Amino acid sequence: MNQKRATQGRMLFYLRDSGGEHEMTPPQYVCQAQAKAKELGLKFDGTPEAIERMRLSQTPVEGDLYFDYIVQGHLKSRTALDALIERVSADKTVSHIYTPQRDRFSRPHDTNDAVQQENVFRRAGVTLIFRDKRPSVSQR
Repeated sequence: MNQKRATQGRMLFYLRDSGGEHEMTPPQYVCQAQAKAKELGLKFDGTPEAIERMRLSQTPVEGDLYFDYIVQGHLKSRTALDALIERVSADKTVSHIYTPQRDRFSRPHDTNDAVQQENVFRRAGVTLIFRDKRPSVSQR
């Protein structure tokens, strides 16, 4: 049975920090994601406290939060990103992914690789939200 993806379901949060130098920003980003989820009427369980715990323990996944901490953006396979892809594939309630900036999501040597990475989610029917851009709507 092929379950159809929700259009207004759950939002997940993804962040990559390559240098580990932005200890104040991850909680602020999660606050912004909370506000966006509320604005859009989406479920989201991420908290600033949870992402801070993740940063301190270098835990890549907790609930709706996915955090590749001290991981370079040109790497195609990353622990949190791989787990995010797996969750989106398995969980049809996921309708949106929030990431603060496009370069936090991906920073490959070849820009086509970044487009291909984003298209994995769009083709799955998920809307990508970048804090500083209009939502990148899925291809439903």
